[in-house]
Amino acid sequence: MDQSDRMGAGRIALFSLPVVLFQAIELAWRAYLPQHLIATVGLSLGVTGLLMVAMRGMDAIADPIMGWMSDHVDTRYGRRKPWIMLGVPLVAIGALGLFLSGAGTTLMTIMLASVLLHLGYSLMVTPHGGWGLEIGRDADERTRLMSAKIWYASAGAIALLLVIAGLERGLGVGKAGVAATLGMMIALLAPLTVFPVIRFFKERPQPCPQPQHGHQPITGSVRAVFANPLLRKPLALYLLLGLADAASATCFLFLSDNVLQLHGWGATLLLIQPALALVTLPLWSRMSRRHGRERVLILAYGWQLIVTPFALLLPVGNLPTMIGYMIARNLIWGVDYALLRAMVADAADRDIVQGANRSGLYYGLSSIVLKLAMGLGAGGAIWLMSLARFDAKATLLSQGAEQAVRLAYAMPGLLGALAALIILTPRPTPGLGTRAAST
Repeated sequence: MDQSDRMGAGRIALFSLPVVLFQAIELAWRAYLPQHLIATVGLSLGVTGLLMVAMRGMDAIADPIMGWMSDHVDTRYGRRKPWIMLGVPLVAIGALGLFLSGAGTTLMTIMLASVLLHLGYSLMVTPHGGWGLEIGRDADERTRLMSAKIWYASAGAIALLLVIAGLERGLGVGKAGVAATLGMMIALLAPLTVFPVIRFFKERPQPCPQPQHGHQPITGSVRAVFANPLLRKPLALYLLLGLADAASATCFLFLSDNVLQLHGWGATLLLIQPALALVTLPLWSRMSRRHGRERVLILAYGWQLIVTPFALLLPVGNLPTMIGYMIARNLIWGVDYALLRAMVADAADRDIVQGANRSGLYYGLSSIVLKLAMGLGAGGAIWLMSLARFDAKATLLSQGAEQAVRLAYAMPGLLGALAALIILTPRPTPGLGTRAAST
């Protein structure tokens, strides 16, 4: 490949801008929305858990349809850009309606705002994700691009959490005020992060379809995607990642505030994760290009298996210990997101070489697995806490409720790491004969 065709650091940064918005949505949805709906709006644990699962279920329908349409519906403005633009107002309206809701807001209003936010999110994230899968021209550039996207998502999360930490620690703003700030920031970020990408990037031309591919209907395209052997392992790992990440994110504020009694330190502690990623992700990316993605993932999951269980032993009221735990656990954060998405890009590139560009559908289907797992992880964590009669407004928790929060936070990550290591255990496999690297 001509080196002049490679994306420089500046263009990678510009193309990655929307992931700052996507990270804000995910952070708000997973970490802050459950607490907002339960403690401020007044929804029950059961209803909140069902809502989390239901919205991810809606994503499971919207994402592959959106991926297929952004692959096949060509307009004078391109295949990806019109859908991304359409998602901007939906995300803004949904975020404002959801995170500015107060006590007594009806469930119907919450559901409508959630639908608008998630529909707009799918309209934006899937076409942009498919665009990102196809824009890298070889395995090395795809690894750089996917790692950079996680890096910029981390930088955006830091900026967001600094604002929240300032509100909590400096101004004493309560949960409702923090949620309202998140809603307004998401609404503002939607146009600011998307418009530069629309303005300064051209889409990769569609390859001329080979006779055996043509323009398949969505069912045939889905079957072709799932038949790609390069996709099987990352999909299995996405399932484990979504379950573990959503469960820990959903429980984190309940763990820090209600169990460990570290009131007002939630956003500050959450800053540790993206701050570490700014330093560690470039190192993980370089290591994966030298030693292979799967070897790096084995190292990361092995570390997760060792560190995660210590959440069950964290002492109450001990901030330094919690900071040390967060540093240790998050040394490997983001490496799985970056490398698994690069592996999906390899699988999509295999089809492009054969004359069938299904990048949007690849992104959408991999996102289905991740988002459904996230919904189940979040809902399952809330369900476990409800079984133990956890009360978010209680000043003191029963021993059973405290242990339920700790287990819901730690066990999915522990079991997920163990399963991932089993999946990644090297086995003799025949060559796949593609220019896309599998490691």
